[in-house]
Amino acid sequence: MKTNSRTRLALLFTLIFASTIVAPIQGKDKSGSVESVRVSITGVELGDLDGRGQINDATIHGKVKIYVDAAGRYRVSLTAEVLYLGDEPVLPDEISKKDYLRLKQTVYVEASGAGWAEADFSFDLFNKIGWYKAEIIAVCGRVSATSEPWIFDPPGGTAGPMRY
Repeated sequence: MKTNSRTRLALLFTLIFASTIVAPIQGKDKSGSVESVRVSITGVELGDLDGRGQINDATIHGKVKIYVDAAGRYRVSLTAEVLYLGDEPVLPDEISKKDYLRLKQTVYVEASGAGWAEADFSFDLFNKIGWYKAEIIAVCGRVSATSEPWIFDPPGGTAGPMRY
């Protein structure tokens, strides 16, 4: 029975010690609360990113802004939702969900104090021919936002890229 009591005491001590180590590590991603999130696509760069000699690749560039009440490092989860529109762009109400691509990444926004802080991000798309609509969803804490849609045409096309 003494061994069992010693084992329990050792286990309790280990749990208390482990919790004091893990708590500061988890707290490094955030110091305060997030009050607002904004996300935007700032442009789409078309080119030959994979070196295959075809301009059928695109980099979606964007910016995420968060309004926080304290300095800290804040984790923002980004999802790029890219929808194939076909050989010619169609109206949003005619779009089907059959050719839908979802890309995810995480960025960290450093805030030096209360107020707005921001970070840039980008998503690369390879071997995409035709017209596409992209939107970015940003989630930080319990707050989220979705960008305005951006329509683009990686192989160039007649009028692309364009916004609506």
